Amino acid sequence: GRKKTTERDGSKVLKLDKGKYVELGREKTDKIFTILVEFGDDVDPAYGGQPGPLHNQIAEPDPKNNNSTDWQPDFNQKHYQDLYFSDSKDDNVQSMKKYYEKQSSGRYSVEGEVTDWVKVKSNEARYGSNKCGASTCSTAWDLVRDGVTQWVSDEKAAGKSAADIKADLAQFDQWDRYDYDGDGDFNEPDGYIDHFQIVHAGEDESAGGGVQGEDALWAHRWYAYGTDQGRTGPA
Repeated sequence: GRKKTTERDGSKVLKLDKGKYVELGREKTDKIFTILVEFGDDVDPAYGGQPGPLHNQIAEPDPKNNNSTDWQPDFNQKHYQDLYFSDSKDDNVQSMKKYYEKQSSGRYSVEGEVTDWVKVKSNEARYGSNKCGASTCSTAWDLVRDGVTQWVSDEKAAGKSAADIKADLAQFDQWDRYDYDGDGDFNEPDGYIDHFQIVHAGEDESAGGGVQGEDALWAHRWYAYGTDQGRTGPA
């Protein structure tokens, strides 16, 4: 027979066999946590490469040969905060937030927080090297680990307690994406940050990699440490 949908905490859900639920249509604003990461001087002999890069080290393109690459002297925290989340009424100011709102006729939007630049100890090759035989290797996962660890360390050095940091991150855990506890309620925390991204210093390998070449990270969307499924769990 035809299955009926039900409402659970603001979401329309469908109960499947064996007590499983699936979430249907969503109209909401998602929160995204973004960390800006630059690279240190430590070079792992297994991956090689040169130290860095730091942010703002991409050379200004020659306008005679390249008039399309976005460049400015300082890609600071405010630049990325505005790029992703600006809600300026000025039509000349574009952002990811305004793009999604326009494309969805206001049904979907994003908001979030972009951190200051954090500096991990290792160089970019430690995470972006293609030594596994692909343009993106699982070593990229370690940048998530090291970037978050360094951000937490920087926050504590600035005077925040572990409780302060946990409270700040709680706003980014509002969605039980896979119904972890099996109760059919998707609009609840599950111990994972819902939407997380890293912006790395240096030119991306998908654009040629710049000075770093094949040691540069290739922009991608992926699960970090997905091989730990069933062995590690939510915070």
